Amino acid sequence: MDRVDKSVPEAEAAGGATTAAARSRRLRRIALWVAAGIALLLLLLSAFPWGLLAGRADGMLSTALGRPVSIGSARRTGWLSFVPEIELHDVRIAQPGWAGTGDMARAGVIRLRLPVLPLLIGQVRPRSIAVEGLTLHLVRDGNGRDNWSGGKKGGDEGDGPGLADLTIRDARLRLDDAKRHVALQASLSSDRAGGVRIAGAGTLRDQPLRLSITAPALATADPAASWPARVSVRSPLVSMDGTVRMDRPLDTGHFTATLTAHGRDLRYLDDIVQAGLFPTQDFRLAGTVRHDGQAWRVPRVDVTIGRSSLRAAVAVSKEGERTKLNGQVHARTLDFDDFASDEQKAEAKARERRIGARVVPATRIVLDKLGTLDGRLVLRADRLLSATPSPFRSLNATVTLDRQRLRATPLTVGLPHGRVTGTLAVDGQGRTPRLSFDLRVAEALVSDFFPTQQVVAGPLRAHLRLAGSGDTVRDAMAHGDGTLAFVVPGGSVRRDYATFLGGDVIKSIGAAADGKTKRTNLDCLIATFKTRRGRMTPEPVLLSTPVARGDGAGVIVLGPETIDMRVSGHPTRPGLLVSTAPVRLFGTLSQPRIDIRPPRAKSQEDNDILSRVGLFIKKLRVRGDEGARAATPVKCPAEIRRALG
Repeated sequence: MDRVDKSVPEAEAAGGATTAAARSRRLRRIALWVAAGIALLLLLLSAFPWGLLAGRADGMLSTALGRPVSIGSARRTGWLSFVPEIELHDVRIAQPGWAGTGDMARAGVIRLRLPVLPLLIGQVRPRSIAVEGLTLHLVRDGNGRDNWSGGKKGGDEGDGPGLADLTIRDARLRLDDAKRHVALQASLSSDRAGGVRIAGAGTLRDQPLRLSITAPALATADPAASWPARVSVRSPLVSMDGTVRMDRPLDTGHFTATLTAHGRDLRYLDDIVQAGLFPTQDFRLAGTVRHDGQAWRVPRVDVTIGRSSLRAAVAVSKEGERTKLNGQVHARTLDFDDFASDEQKAEAKARERRIGARVVPATRIVLDKLGTLDGRLVLRADRLLSATPSPFRSLNATVTLDRQRLRATPLTVGLPHGRVTGTLAVDGQGRTPRLSFDLRVAEALVSDFFPTQQVVAGPLRAHLRLAGSGDTVRDAMAHGDGTLAFVVPGGSVRRDYATFLGGDVIKSIGAAADGKTKRTNLDCLIATFKTRRGRMTPEPVLLSTPVARGDGAGVIVLGPETIDMRVSGHPTRPGLLVSTAPVRLFGTLSQPRIDIRPPRAKSQEDNDILSRVGLFIKKLRVRGDEGARAATPVKCPAEIRRALG
């Protein structure tokens, strides 16, 4: 009984060992079969007759590119290699229908040394490429549609193609770029002896253009080291020299570029670099650019445009569908006229001859082209320049843009005396841009804004609030609503004008005969205008002197910038004879005039002492009559507070 009991566990142990051994043998057989399968697959790949895929490949490429692609023949050279050399003959890629007939690319022979293992995971990364008899015809229309990008947008975020060698013989490139106004014919070559070379000639905006690009041979380049390409552009319109140092050979997604350029207009440089530059006067620049995927950074660029000299640093990146910009601009000198081309300046002069000089600029405020751009720009200009007399001396502003809403705050503009501060905004989200501003003038002088007039002198303060819609600043103000208030809280005024304003006939005749420009104190001048659709009406306009008080009426129209104002005066101490003839303010904002003459006077000859006295006589009143009573004193401090808000 004991022997039977002992044999049972031994039998079970022996059976378990047999089962484990069998399982192990099965696993070994499976492993051998898998290894054999992989070995067979690799063997098949290493010896695969790639010529069989020529017909299927051109069909797949035709579908992917949306245009006919043909491969005359394909074969492999050598056997049993995981990096076979594949030779393609008579390769053609047709132009898309919109670009006309013919081929976009044509090559007699293309030899690719292509690792087959990456193909298993969908990657095509050739080790080397050799091309003979290559012809490229690149086309872009005026709307920016091209035949080479396949509709893709955005930067290259890869590390480059990883080519160990590139050989190009007998290659020609033709570029017809209507959007950039470039037509170019160039030769391309690449070999171990001469490196990569592109040299061509053509036209830029119908002016001669020459282009040269050189880079070291890929066969001798370190695949993990930077790879420099030198670029030279020559044209009567623009010249540029630069070095583009890519992080790795042919890594166009990651590089640092140093550039110098000069030309007649930044717009012509933009035809070459495609950076969204704007029309300007002649320029000269030097700077450094860093590009990483979809991010661009300009750590420093020094630019001279006309009389403007500035230094900038800018960073641009992509966040989803939005482009983010952050930057700083410091200008030693800044003339806004430099940011217009000769053609634009000629158009502005022709417009001025047609409609007359204007104070309010016709600067466009349409933000449609900035639809996907957001950002923040800090601007400092030490000295503002202008071809015509201007009170503005310096500028400091922080400008933000968020979904077509632009805002400049804080905004400070320096004057010969004092400053303008406040906020300016443009809302471009509606059908028509809407301009609004809330600005204050402090510690300024009347002469800062009106240097040629000698009637009123003294400190000037103002509070300007306006909002209106239009494609330009001028149009928006011509349709604007708000309040514009100007205050001169003390100073002096020409005594003869104050006397005429008061209407004392005897003293007025004496002042006119004297001919001297004596002055008297000015208690205050307050001009508050309620503005409705660009029409400024006084609410109120007051002038107070020891001699007289003046009350204004009339209108200023911001569209044509015309002035039609009258200031009716009342003497503080009426004389025996008092005239109620008003002082007239007329003309335009660019050429305002203050005078006392008959309203129907048509020439300077009519504007003499006798005509003025004649008007006085028509308006004569005897002391004590209606209109000849003493003026009610102006409560200057209270009126000033009310005007400035």
